[in-house]
Amino acid sequence: KDKNVRFGKTNVDIGGGRFDLATEFLAEQGTKNYLFDPYNRPAETNMFTLEFLQEGNRADTATCANVLNVIAEPAARANVILEAAKAIKRDGTAYFMVYEGDGSGVGRETSSGWQNNRKTADYVGEIAQYFNSVVRKGKLIIATEPVANLPKAAWEITPGNAIQYQPRIE
Repeated sequence: KDKNVRFGKTNVDIGGGRFDLATEFLAEQGTKNYLFDPYNRPAETNMFTLEFLQEGNRADTATCANVLNVIAEPAARANVILEAAKAIKRDGTAYFMVYEGDGSGVGRETSSGWQNNRKTADYVGEIAQYFNSVVRKGKLIIATEPVANLPKAAWEITPGNAIQYQPRIE
């Protein structure tokens, strides 16, 4: 519900979580939300979104809320960012929100899992590897203009079960 966020007709929500609040909110705005979250959604939900993309469709927007901050491995974070870049149209927008934890920059295990404890600004460079335009507005990162000729992303349908694909071009 940030004033800097503008949704179109379709959104791919990467790491959408187990609750449907975002999907319900987006539906009220007239936006179809495609969820992708191998850790909190069934394989069928993830396959539905992957099939949407495999058919050559792209979303107007992608959202990735409180996901990058819970991934310790840089390569795994890079793959999530790559997924967002691959999911949107050339003129689409990806929105990244992160929870900064204690802001110390020292990652650690917490009672609810891993937390990087990094400031939002610390993720801008990682996102800029896949987008030509990256702007931070507070705790929101807005990325546009996906880099051309991106490599394939590894889309995990369930944890540890990744699929790479080449989009169908008619």
